[in-house]
Amino acid sequence: MSSYPSLQTLLEQPDPHALLKIRRSFRSVLSSLTLFFLLTFAVYVLNLYFQSSHLRWLALIPAGVLLEVLRKYHNDLYVLGTHSLTSYHGRLSLSYSVPTLKYGHIRSVSVDQDIWGRIFDYGDISIQTAASDDNELLMVGVRNPVALATLIEELRNHSREQADKGESEEAVEETKESDD
Repeated sequence: MSSYPSLQTLLEQPDPHALLKIRRSFRSVLSSLTLFFLLTFAVYVLNLYFQSSHLRWLALIPAGVLLEVLRKYHNDLYVLGTHSLTSYHGRLSLSYSVPTLKYGHIRSVSVDQDIWGRIFDYGDISIQTAASDDNELLMVGVRNPVALATLIEELRNHSREQADKGESEEAVEETKESDD
């Protein structure tokens, strides 16, 4: 079982905007990859059995499934920074979006796993903010989603602590200025 680095390890990274980059787990596309191999075997058997060139075009079907597997795997990238979470969705699609959520705005983080996700340790993470009733961000097919959700919660708490510390320091400075 793979896990993510601790919060302290992440905060020691030299680039505060990209502490951790996450993409879809390979395990989450195993079902599509299995379909590719089954279709490849079926096309091979059909071409051997009928021995005609009229069925060679069937090889396009497994090729299309393989392209979809590659697209699914490389389509999404999630970047955790010190103050925000950015999702690059649709990198290999016609529609491309880059929503960024500040940790201070996150209201809830929930994990969703089906039976295959629990067996192979992958799942979806839904992140909601106060701005929307729906999921603001959906991290699809990430490995070890419970540990990742915990890490996002820790980053959210750290960000809030830093914001509270900054506000208290500003209040102390304003008090000093008003006393002068």
